[in-house]
Amino acid sequence: MPIDELDAEAFGFGVYHEPIAGREAPEGVAARLCRRAGRFIRTARSRARGAPRPQRARPRSIRPAVLTGVFLALYLPFTFYAASGLEAVGFASLVTLALVGPAKWQPIVAPFLVAMRPEGALVADLKVATVRMSAITNRMMVDIRDENLSEATAFLERAPEASLFLLSKLRAFGPRLGPNLFSGNFQGIRENGNLVAIFCLTRAGSLHVQLGDRIDLACAIVDAAKSEKMPIRGVLGEWQSSKPVWDLLCADGFLRETVASKELFYRLNLAGAVAPVASVADVRMLTGRDHELWEPVCVAFQHETGESLLVSREQRKAAFEGSSALGHWWGAFENEQLVSIAAVIALHARFAQIGAVFTIPERRRRGISRAVMTRLILDSRDVHRLARLCLFTDERNAPARQLYESLGFERFGHFGWFF
Repeated sequence: MPIDELDAEAFGFGVYHEPIAGREAPEGVAARLCRRAGRFIRTARSRARGAPRPQRARPRSIRPAVLTGVFLALYLPFTFYAASGLEAVGFASLVTLALVGPAKWQPIVAPFLVAMRPEGALVADLKVATVRMSAITNRMMVDIRDENLSEATAFLERAPEASLFLLSKLRAFGPRLGPNLFSGNFQGIRENGNLVAIFCLTRAGSLHVQLGDRIDLACAIVDAAKSEKMPIRGVLGEWQSSKPVWDLLCADGFLRETVASKELFYRLNLAGAVAPVASVADVRMLTGRDHELWEPVCVAFQHETGESLLVSREQRKAAFEGSSALGHWWGAFENEQLVSIAAVIALHARFAQIGAVFTIPERRRRGISRAVMTRLILDSRDVHRLARLCLFTDERNAPARQLYESLGFERFGHFGWFF
């Protein structure tokens, strides 16, 4: 018989005294040592045969014990001045969760805490301040340069439609300020080693931001943008990203609001077929030779939308000639007069953003914008080989919304447009 299978008593080791009636006799010291030796030999033999190593049980979390202790410590004092025992239980539970509960619960706990008792605001503010201070100590501002450009692009591509302005500028002008009006110094905020926000103030004064849901970073972005040598004239980005930044700029008197629009975001998958429409005008791509006809229509569009003319005629001409050479402008002509326009205003990979959709007032409600948009969609798919288009329009602009939705565009969010 193998030694590891022998009973300890076969070695002559037994209990060190006689058993007591009705009770099991305690095991002798030598017997325990022998049993442990046998267990060691069995373990060594099984590992030699390649048997998997037994997994140790994971240590139990101490969070339940901590929660219980904090709750009891808070509950007893609350019972002396709470209106009822139920209120004491509820308030003590919320304070406990606010102080030592999981971080992802805090946005849910804080409103209830403040609503139940005035003292809850102090606890909520203390928790928020603690979380912010912890984050700030692990936060740093970084310049986006060639060495971290791929990381910045990957961050923006998590929400490609909402980040198209930033992605397009990176693609066209790079991450640093250049002579072009639409170039700028790209900056990011790194927290715990990861990029959590990216923004860029262009030479023309447009501050483009992408914060995701991190509105707590708005103050840091405003401070960094103010330190740039270019004046800030506007803010663009997803509504939840751009609105907090704009509010901070206006609150301290740094900017005076002229245009503040909550735009509806639309997108269109170009894989589906686009039904052609009957031609109501001569619709085609525009070229550099069309600038003299394009200029007054563009100025009318900017005046109607409330945008100030931030650039000179020569600068607008240079920008139009460059983008039209890429096939990014379309127009409709009647009697050799340009009456309607639309353009690709941002491009990254196979995604494009449409803008400057405009028809002169006296030629509206005749299907001209539909004809221009249909030509743009077809050319984007068949000529430029794009996969998706997106655009935004004022949520109060019912005719534009009806046009885009009839062309197959789907709503998916909001965009902030502030000047």
